[in-house]
Amino acid sequence: NGIQNADLQAMMIQLSLLKMPMQVFFYHAGDSYKAEQLRGLAQKFAVNARMFGRVTALPDYLAMADIAVAHVTDDNIQLLQNAAVPMVILAAKDVPAKVNFLSHERAALVAPEIYKLSATLAQPLTDPASLQAMQAAAANIAQLASIEKCADAIEAALAKKAQIIPNPQQRMATADGFEVIGTQVNPQSFITPQYQAPVFEPV
Repeated sequence: NGIQNADLQAMMIQLSLLKMPMQVFFYHAGDSYKAEQLRGLAQKFAVNARMFGRVTALPDYLAMADIAVAHVTDDNIQLLQNAAVPMVILAAKDVPAKVNFLSHERAALVAPEIYKLSATLAQPLTDPASLQAMQAAAANIAQLASIEKCADAIEAALAKKAQIIPNPQQRMATADGFEVIGTQVNPQSFITPQYQAPVFEPV
């Protein structure tokens, strides 16, 4: 959703140049103007696509992609990275260190301008081995990030240990989100979030 409205037509033209079986998904983040533009452009350039707006389980939707296209300013690059989705990132200049890292690790390709999008996408889409290598690299980065988050969580828990242990009757921590259980505490019911089945709008 970091792609500007002025570039949507160029993007759709680039996608139309990829003459191969594929299912394109667009995420418009609830931008009604962008959604209307995408409907018209997909029809005009005969791009087989579906799109969706704001959803409560966005990471689950993004994780379905074999590869994603994102603008360098897109806030969802981190979500895509966490979901182990390889990317083609549109970055004309001033490429951030994170994007350079993803490119160096072969989890992303950088397209210097939108008119290079089809050629850049064609590399992994026409070479299964290349796509699998990108997916493996993306999965490795996501795993490392997950381990780092777990280590941070454990460190934070240990830092709070002195506050939690002296007061076993404390039911809920106010800042760290941990609940003290197992000592005269009624069992808690944990309900797995239920999401509606994905519904995409054909465009």
